[in-house]
Amino acid sequence: MEDHNLPKTFDEVKDSHMDPSGVFKYIQIDFKDGDQVKTVVRGYASCPYHADVLAKFEHEELKYYVKKDKIASCPGGGRIDFNPEEKKINIYGHSVGFGLANHQITKDILQKDYPDFEITWSNEGYWKIKLIFINMGFWGFG
Repeated sequence: MEDHNLPKTFDEVKDSHMDPSGVFKYIQIDFKDGDQVKTVVRGYASCPYHADVLAKFEHEELKYYVKKDKIASCPGGGRIDFNPEEKKINIYGHSVGFGLANHQITKDILQKDYPDFEITWSNEGYWKIKLIFINMGFWGFG
């Protein structure tokens, strides 16, 4: 996001912002400013951990935000597989640090910004991969 597009008020905070394609970690962010509250979705391949996505939102996207009493918290996360060529978005998995997001909420938010896309979600995902590694003796996969 370029500086001139960064939000200065609550209404200017976009419902979703993510990389233009690929597979990446995402989080839901409950953003509160006084009595105003909304849940937004952010996802970036440049963020190796879900906590990095929240930090990017707080330190980069909100750096010109006018009010200082804002609160951003994360109820959960997962991964997004975003394929703009096929107009498909798949939401899945969980965040080790923040837990499982309600992917239906994520889907509803993304559907507003991507109305022509087929958006699916699942609470499965890399849980299966984790179980395979655990069964193979690779404990500590996270």
